[in-house]
Parts: sequence; C-alpha cells; structure tokens
Amino acid sequence: MFLAPANVLQAQDPIFSLFESTAMNFNPSHTGNEDYSRISLGYRNQYPTYKSPFATYMAAYDLYFENIHSGFGLMLMHDNVAKGVFTTTSISLAYSNNIRLADELYIRGGLSLSYFNRKRNPNGLIFPDMPYFNGNIAYPSDYPVIHGNTIHVGFGATLLFKRFKAGAAILNLGGQNLSQSTLISLPDPLKVTGYIAFDIPVIQRYNSRAMKEDVFVISPYARYIRQYDFDDIDIGAYFDLNKVFAGLSHRSDTNFKNSTFVAAAGFRTKYFNISYSANFGNLGSQSRYVSAHEVSVIFKLKNKEEERILQGIYSDRQPTEYQRTRTYKCPY
Repeated sequence: MFLAPANVLQAQDPIFSLFESTAMNFNPSHTGNEDYSRISLGYRNQYPTYKSPFATYMAAYDLYFENIHSGFGLMLMHDNVAKGVFTTTSISLAYSNNIRLADELYIRGGLSLSYFNRKRNPNGLIFPDMPYFNGNIAYPSDYPVIHGNTIHVGFGATLLFKRFKAGAAILNLGGQNLSQSTLISLPDPLKVTGYIAFDIPVIQRYNSRAMKEDVFVISPYARYIRQYDFDDIDIGAYFDLNKVFAGLSHRSDTNFKNSTFVAAAGFRTKYFNISYSANFGNLGSQSRYVSAHEVSVIFKLKNKEEERILQGIYSDRQPTEYQRTRTYKCPY
C-alpha cells in the first residue's frame, strides 16, 4: 500500500501468508535452521483480478553453525506494483544466536541489515484526461523516474519452550536515506511484529527406534504486524499430518473493516517443502474474489537431524520436544 504525494513516497512492506519461507523477513531471529541449511523461494500475486496486480518475488539462503550456535542468512526481494509504477528491490543480511536458558528453554536473538532501492515511474499511470476517443492512451514521456535508496537495521527475539514459541521484532530502524535526489524522500516506516504459536499433538506413535513421534499435530498461532498507519492481525492454525499439511486463518486490521480468509496446503519430503495459499478477500463491498495467490518452495540442502540419528546420538534417549518440533511444526 502506497502514499505518494509530490515529493514523498512511503510504502508498507509486503506481507506474506506463507511464513516458513519468509521467516527472516518477519523476524531475523528465525535465521538458520538447526536441522538443515535451506534455499527458500517465494512468489505472491496480490489482487490478481486487477489489470495491474501486486507481484512480489523472494529468494533466500540460510544456514546454521552448531559450534557457535549461530545462523546466517541472505535474502533478496523484489516488489512490483501496477506494472512498474512502483518497484522495490531489497537485499538483507541476517544473523541469529541461540542461547539455552534452561532445560528445553531457549531464546534466539536476531539482527538484520537491509538495503532498499525504491523506484517511482509515473509514466505508467493513466489519468481521466489521457484516453482518446478511439481508445488509445496519450502516455506522457517527460515525467522523471525517481529512485531512492535506504539502509536500515532490525532486531528480533524468539522464546522457545517445548512446543511453545513466541517472538517479537522491530524493523526498519535507522532508515538512513542514501538517495541524492532532492525530489524524493524515503522514510521507511518503522515496522513492529509479534507472534505466538504452539503445537498440540493429537496422534502419536513409536517408531522403529522406540522414539515417540508425531503423526497428527494442530498448531494454532496469532501474528501481529504494524507499519505506518497500517496493521495486520492474523489468527489461525496449521494441521499437520505426517508429510501433508493444511492451514486456515483470518487476517484483518484492528478495526475489522478489511479482512481476508487464508487457506493453505503443502507437501514436504526429506529434500524439499512446497506450499500454496490463497487469500479470499473481503474489502468493503469488493468481496467474493481471490485477492492473492502465493507459492513457496524450500530446498533442504543438508539434513543434520538425520545425521544425528544415523550416528546414534538419539539411540538411547528421546530427543527433546524442542529438537523434534523446531523444524516444521509451528508456522514460524
């Protein structure tokens, strides 16, 4: 969503429905997965029924070093609004550190450093006095394409205890404007995020190693984002049945004027996860249409959890709930 007076361009960052592949963007403390390094790809098409939808592309790589209990990540993102009228390209570096506070109680702190390039191209806009009677459009060619560059930092933390997770982050701090243009200012609005999630095992069984494992898990969660004058509340649950999962949630602002229902489904293997979600919009009187499609793919490059099992590390004891559930059960 954009506010674009003559000399100011402010933007709300893209909000993804599939959080697993974009966790670093939501909270830098999610950088690095203890069980495998991963490549994450994401695509979101918002308002596809419009002629000029919002399209967002994301690619990320993160890994975890057990000897220093730290994760490192790199994320690239490109957001295209109205076929190039507004575009945002960003690159982010993220770091996290995992600290054990007590038995099965952990806290993860995260730090991110991001560079943003925003572009405004008014030549793609169509105003009422531009169409000819024959239907052709008199596109102007003398409007300048304005660029702006910013760099900022973010901080986040996540608390993990058994099957419970909760976290918060403050992003877009600093907002150093690197643009040399006097025609545009780009104050990246401060973004605050928070969430809570936990797992409820419904069906469990013992595997061949006499270890109890989950068969069917329900994972309720609540998430909140506020940036500029916009906020987003997401309340829902994921339903995990071995290699297949599905999710259902309701998203709205705090006034409940604009809301969407999100349905998600996915499939996971030892080497990759693939997910899809659809947002069913209810924007005032403009409802009853799919307001967003989203696809996510995660490639698992090295499964450390499997190596631990093969090496017999878990041969004489059951892994902690945190060790078993941190990888995929909760949506964060």
